[in-house]
Parts: sequence; structure tokens; C-alpha cells
Amino acid sequence: MGNWTMVVIIIISLVGSLLTYFFADKVKWTAVKSSSLLSLFFACSSLVLNNYVPYDNELYTLCFFGASFVGMTKITNLSYFWIGAGGITYGLLFNTVYQYFSNIGGALGSTACISIIVVFLMHKVFNKYSNKNSVQ
Repeated sequence: MGNWTMVVIIIISLVGSLLTYFFADKVKWTAVKSSSLLSLFFACSSLVLNNYVPYDNELYTLCFFGASFVGMTKITNLSYFWIGAGGITYGLLFNTVYQYFSNIGGALGSTACISIIVVFLMHKVFNKYSNKNSVQ
């Protein structure tokens, strides 16, 4: 994958995770409904756009679908900032492991889970560090 592909994957991951989280938070869709409807819309739009501007729409659709799993995180656990960080982390991981995990069941969900675990741990460390400094 080229550099532009990596940038597009990270942007799609960021947008996919934040949109899914937003629709679950503000529109009050369930996480599954939010992920599935947004992924369906993205896939259909991508397929139509691919007729006019050829690109690897299957790769980007998979990326959006997996990133929407990041956005399915429980609303009370993380803020939009941390979900965005999770989306970016997912994009970086997806770009790295996609060629190795291609056609392996559960790769998208596993990558999303790893992304959320990394971001959740970063969130905990950040909160602990910031609370420690604010007390002094």
C-alpha cells in the first residue's frame, strides 16, 4: 500500500469510528444499528463512486466497517477524543496487518479490539498522570 492509501485509510478509520459513536450517542441508535447502517451506506456510496473514479473500494469499505467497531464502544467509557484516537490507532493497525490478516475471520474485530484496548490504557494512564499533577 502506498502513502496516500495509508492516509486515506486513517481518515476513513477516524470518520467511521466517530460517526458510529455519534449516531449511537446523539441519534440514540444502538451500536449495532449505527455500525451496520453507516457501513451499508459507505459501501453503497463507495461502489457508486468507484464507477466514476476507480479505486480500491473493497479495501476502504473493509476499513470503514472495522473502524465502526471502534465506534461501538460503550458511550460512558470514552469521550469523542479517545474514540477518534481509537479510530486513528485502528487505521494504523489496519494498514499494517491487513495484508497478513486478509481472509482470516475476525481480523477486523480483533484489530478494533486491540485499538480500543490501547486507547483505553492510554486514557487510564493520562487520567492518572493528569490527576497526580493537579493534586500537587
